Amino acid sequence: MYSVLLIESTELLSKSKNPYSKTMEIFIGVLDGDGYIEIGPQKQYSKNPNYQPKSTIRSRIVLRLHKRDKELLELFKNTLKIGKIDELKKENQYRLIISKTEILNVIYPFLINNNIEFLVFNRRRQFFLLKYIIENNIKHWEDVDLNKIDNLFNKKNKNFEFVDIIKLPYFNNWLVGFTMAEGSFHIKAKGYAHYSIVQSGIENSQIIKAIHYFIKGPDSFDHQIKPENSKVYRISFSSKKDLSFIINFFDKNTLLGYKKLQYDNWKSNIISKMKGSASNVILPKVSNNNDSSLNKNYLYLIYGLLLGNSFILNKNNEIKLIIEIEGKHMSYITHIHKKILSLGYCEDKLPLIKTKIVRGGNLNKVMLLHTFNNNNYLELFNKWYLDKHNKNIPNDIINNFNEESLAYWIMTDGKISKNKLFVNMKNFNDKELKIFIQFLENKFNLHQIHLNNNWLEFNSNNIKQIYNITKPYIIPSMKFKFLSTGH
Repeated sequence: MYSVLLIESTELLSKSKNPYSKTMEIFIGVLDGDGYIEIGPQKQYSKNPNYQPKSTIRSRIVLRLHKRDKELLELFKNTLKIGKIDELKKENQYRLIISKTEILNVIYPFLINNNIEFLVFNRRRQFFLLKYIIENNIKHWEDVDLNKIDNLFNKKNKNFEFVDIIKLPYFNNWLVGFTMAEGSFHIKAKGYAHYSIVQSGIENSQIIKAIHYFIKGPDSFDHQIKPENSKVYRISFSSKKDLSFIINFFDKNTLLGYKKLQYDNWKSNIISKMKGSASNVILPKVSNNNDSSLNKNYLYLIYGLLLGNSFILNKNNEIKLIIEIEGKHMSYITHIHKKILSLGYCEDKLPLIKTKIVRGGNLNKVMLLHTFNNNNYLELFNKWYLDKHNKNIPNDIINNFNEESLAYWIMTDGKISKNKLFVNMKNFNDKELKIFIQFLENKFNLHQIHLNNNWLEFNSNNIKQIYNITKPYIIPSMKFKFLSTGH
């Protein structure tokens, strides 16, 4: 099933004059950043041991993305009518694989007929090899003279100047795709908004210069772009003028997938800061009501965390989520921060560990991760705090609590003792806890969950069942919470 994010992205594309061409041009930008054209020998076999047939040529285009962008791959697959998607579990990635036939029938004709080119050097070299093989009707790998073709590429390859790049008729859509692959919208520790983009190799320096000039105009000539280590070129923008241009551009040229989510939350944070004090960016008039709703996968995480000590702060024009995790679990803290940062809901600086006085006057170290302010938390606040002060378990938990929610709830708040799992639910009353127990038992096939002095108690069989269904989400450092099960 399509998620809200996929549906929204599809609807945005459908509103353009030519959705197919727009999607293809964005796709080329993403491929320039994160994809590759794979060309090599396809070994052939013969039943005759004395005869070794020539290898044919294997050609395919591959785009590998983090699993959070599976739906973006589905959007490309369904809109462009090409490719198949498979999962790389160990890498937490999905990949879209476009076959040789689809390249010949779809990708290659589109690029040639519309005079569209890859811009990144490696992708240009890969496509030149593919084009040479196609145009010269080469059937066998042994007939491919790589040195000859490479020398020919070096002679014929266009050395784009930055002014040539920004004049390309498909540049806007290409930049959207390239930003989805190589761009970042982030908030620095002091609260300043930045947009940055990166690419390695001196051969690609004109691309970075083109983007810099596109955003800054003639002011770009006053800035020298110097490579970092390993010839990495990175540009970052944070002035009022630049960010206003960037926001206007991406409001008109819509990003897709999780990069759009990151952008929406980045922009929302800027807007919320404008209400309190002067921001480093001047925006056109925009309503917070137009911000996209919280991502569904983020909601699964939130609903798991809010069952513990995490809470929604709604005070003095601030509305944000504050996540509390025990300070001794540093790898888990880093994992949570990285996960929320990747979705664009918090700043890139790791939260500090603070000391908190707990029951009996004991001291406990905790991490308090503050997300950005976001008006969409208000809807959650109204569900989780019916009296505006104390937390309750909302009725819609049946729709927003899944295996991932269960995993993060237990990794954050679960405690193992004597072959039993205990979770403190002191924030909730007995009536709602009994309803919640019934929900857990029905949804996850658990049995005989006990409520004992505000603690939920799970027996060893339940622990095994929980481990089996949450295993994909459990990080190694938190696996100790399941040690009593023998896993």
